[in-house]
Amino acid sequence: MIETNFALNYLLLIFGSSLGVLQIAVTRAGLKGLSFFRRRALNYLGGFLLLAATYTWFFSQANLNMRHAEVEGSQQLGFFLLGTLCAVVFTFLVSSLLHHRGAGASGPVSEGLEALRELTLLQLIRRLGRKDQ
Repeated sequence: MIETNFALNYLLLIFGSSLGVLQIAVTRAGLKGLSFFRRRALNYLGGFLLLAATYTWFFSQANLNMRHAEVEGSQQLGFFLLGTLCAVVFTFLVSSLLHHRGAGASGPVSEGLEALRELTLLQLIRRLGRKDQ
């Protein structure tokens, strides 16, 4: 059985670092619809700060040396996948809520990830929903 405190700390490590990496990646790819800030420099800075703060916090914890508790690989994989999935969902929701007032692109919508260069996920879903009617 995994220690609960360690499991939560590991989940938060993965969530925070995944969030930072996602912000750096969407900024590099030019996907404005998934970024938290409109300015590229702020997004890069925010992503790197999230990474640095998350790792600093995690590795400064005093209880990382667990002598009797074993962390199995399947449990670690499960927490990794859960933390990463939560970071992706959080990115979709927060970027959509932060930029919900933006008009987005008024012309035709690109397909796939290219659509997220100008539209947030919720704007894209709304637009595609209207297209089907």
